[in-house]
Amino acid sequence: MGTKLIAYECVAPDHHAGDEPDRLTIHDGAWAFCGAGIRRDGHQWRETGGQAYEELLRKAGVALTPGAP
Repeated sequence: MGTKLIAYECVAPDHHAGDEPDRLTIHDGAWAFCGAGIRRDGHQWRETGGQAYEELLRKAGVALTPGAP
């Protein structure tokens, strides 16, 4: 399976790692990521230039696997 590139990330100040498991959605026809979860209101989307999903998870402080830093 190849690297998943995400076109947008949410940079809202209060949208960091959360308990919401759904962190991907479509914004302007491309994949978008929010560490707090897509069901939150008040997203502020910024273009990533094509960033890997795993990197966005790390940046948001979300563990890739249970117990991982």
